[in-house]
Amino acid sequence: MEKILMLIRTPSLAFDDRVRKEARTLSKFSRVVISSFENRHDDIDSEYESVQVIRHNLKTRMIFPKGNLVAFKIIEMYMRYVSKFLDEKPDVCWIHNFESIGMVYILRIIKHLTRADFKVVWDQHELPPSSFLKSKWKKIFYRKALSLSDMNIVACDERAKYINNCLNDNVQFTIINNYPDEVFYERKAGEIDPSIVTWLNGDEYFLCQGGMREDRAFFEIVQAAIKEKVKVIFVGPIQESLNIKLKKFDGHSDYIFIKPSVPQLELVNYIDRSVASLVFYKKGNMNNWLCAPNRLYQSLSRNIPVISGNNPIFQEYREVGVYISDTDGSCSEKIAKSINDFKKIRPSKSSIIATKWKSQEEKLNDIFNSKKNP
Repeated sequence: MEKILMLIRTPSLAFDDRVRKEARTLSKFSRVVISSFENRHDDIDSEYESVQVIRHNLKTRMIFPKGNLVAFKIIEMYMRYVSKFLDEKPDVCWIHNFESIGMVYILRIIKHLTRADFKVVWDQHELPPSSFLKSKWKKIFYRKALSLSDMNIVACDERAKYINNCLNDNVQFTIINNYPDEVFYERKAGEIDPSIVTWLNGDEYFLCQGGMREDRAFFEIVQAAIKEKVKVIFVGPIQESLNIKLKKFDGHSDYIFIKPSVPQLELVNYIDRSVASLVFYKKGNMNNWLCAPNRLYQSLSRNIPVISGNNPIFQEYREVGVYISDTDGSCSEKIAKSINDFKKIRPSKSSIIATKWKSQEEKLNDIFNSKKNP
């Protein structure tokens, strides 16, 4: 059985659903080892069963907290990645995120020096920083890295087209959509936070995953909820600076509840009880505008409708339970109107078609076999 080594830096594997799905799928026909650098080691229970997970902390992060002296952290991460690679001697090295761009070059050098026969897969969860798609020399550096990788993965076709347009190239990308798997969409919903039950007092609510993010229309949704007198629960990271601003909105405590992040699989508890999910990604940057968010697919997979911004990707799901607002999220009045219109329509949940991970599982299987047998 061939071995796949995944290298990733992530806040916590417990909240990285894409890595969990890919690793579990690949483990059905390969031995998968994950070497991850995490900010916190939350419990992952059996979510990575059949996958060997080795979790680390960056020592330089303890010395230089937050965003200080990032270069030192990347150097440490690369050095430890290389050490792990040499120990494992994998058949496939699957590196995650754009920050691993240097590893593409390092692995190519190792391959040249050792004559080792292995494949490099570069899984870019986000678009590259805008400078790598504008600066002449950074574009050359990025384009070369793409050419050195055996497979380049992005989360949706729109991102692949955008990158190629910026690079004036025709790089072949593999699209792995971030659809939920059976572990998520077949999971039985549990209880929600008792304090939320008390706050709801029997009222219905709309759900916002992703926490307090201005680029995801946090304050516009707050204003719309207060205007329409509907309750909204935000689940995700809390930003204290935004929390202070929130308190300035009269009546916010009647309509807005902020719940800190919960593990990915526990989100079903909040999704299933909601009237609909609110998903807005402002057009402030292309990474946001061309995002294919987990929360969109998660809600649809649980037969919960979505009210979204007018982003290109959301438009594709208009016929299967996504109600498009006439704004990217920048206009609270238009969000309020969408909520009001939705309440009048009140669609049947059973009519919504869910999008499932199985199609991506088959794609990964086909791709992996084709790479083994070119």
